[in-house]
Amino acid sequence: MSRYEWGPYVSVGDRIAYAAENLQKLRKKDPGVAPVALQGKALAKTWWGKAWNANLEGYADYANRIQRGSAYIRRGAVIDLRIHPGKVTAVVQGSRKKPYEVEISIRELSPAVWKRVTGACRNQINSLQDLLAGKFPEAMGKEFMSRNGGLFPAPAEIRFSCSCPDWASMCKHVAAALYGVGARLDQDPALFFTLRNVDVGGLVKSSATAAADALLGRAGKGAGRILEGPGIEDLFGIEMDAGAPVPVPLALTKKTVPQEEKAKAKAPEPVAATARVETKAAEAARIRTLREQARAKRAGEDAAPEPLKRGGRARTGKTEEDTARAPSLAKKAGKTGGKTQEEKEHGKAKAAMPGKTGKPAAKAGKAEEKSEPETVYAIVNRHVYGIDIPSLVEHTGLDRQKVSNILARLVAQGRIRRVDRGRYGKKAKT
Repeated sequence: MSRYEWGPYVSVGDRIAYAAENLQKLRKKDPGVAPVALQGKALAKTWWGKAWNANLEGYADYANRIQRGSAYIRRGAVIDLRIHPGKVTAVVQGSRKKPYEVEISIRELSPAVWKRVTGACRNQINSLQDLLAGKFPEAMGKEFMSRNGGLFPAPAEIRFSCSCPDWASMCKHVAAALYGVGARLDQDPALFFTLRNVDVGGLVKSSATAAADALLGRAGKGAGRILEGPGIEDLFGIEMDAGAPVPVPLALTKKTVPQEEKAKAKAPEPVAATARVETKAAEAARIRTLREQARAKRAGEDAAPEPLKRGGRARTGKTEEDTARAPSLAKKAGKTGGKTQEEKEHGKAKAAMPGKTGKPAAKAGKAEEKSEPETVYAIVNRHVYGIDIPSLVEHTGLDRQKVSNILARLVAQGRIRRVDRGRYGKKAKT
């Protein structure tokens, strides 16, 4: 069969089987074989892959022909594709068992076009990663795809050949290889600049240099704020050396403090946990000391004798608070030797009663009725500043109600006076 004769029909399944078999053979000869495998139904997904396919489909010469290769690329017919500077080589499985060899030559990008593109990228691209990821302004993408001086090749810059017998200027195998280039750019967009034989780093560097120049240009505008030499001489009355740099007084410069230093100055110093514990312990100890001093002071005041004026002379004695706070030690300890304070008061009350001293009364009931009011009177009469009812109950041994009744009668008789609520004392001299 000649080169221009059509061969028998081969099903899609057989073609796929041929492609898998030939791929295994190629891998045995060359482990670096690079087949094109699409991920999904889309021919390209990234900006560079889509832009490559859109550029080829945008020309009338290729629009009707390149679509013939879409079925081939989708079923994995391109079993090897490699991109070199200005050239693409591919191995494509056709209807025959032996695959076809495809070679596509692309003219290198002219220096004039490259210069125009790099000039258009000034201050438009932030980094190489952004460029390869397609993260740049939309206007920049239009510059790249421009038919008059863009980065993508025109049909006049592309030459191709295939070992198949198809006489068409662009066979299905060449079209599949061209689509394979778009799929390969999805994986590695930097291969596009390798194919056009240009330095992608120079494009980013040109944009970064333009951004730096813009920053320096804006920074240079502040130079007009510096005072001239004669102005400083007139202001401070000094002579400046003509060759020496003109210093700017610190008082005339705006002092700026970084935000970190401001926050550090405002923030309190960290306090260690042990220091906080020691501070709390010291505070608690100080409070205890103050409380003990207050108790000691109150105890000293209670122990101090209360001055009683009688006949222009002062005498001392215990107050009713001392008597109320300190019960009889003799009763508490069970001692019988000596008389207690209560017994002494009872003896004085009995001595003040009318009748025979030291002899029992004829009738116990009447003697008791006479002794209880007098006992209360005798105790109250010794306290100029007054004594309260609980203390009287403790001294007399009477119940609270009886003591209250006796006090009320004594006040009504004018023998004692009511100093305060629940507190009674000696009647003042008129």
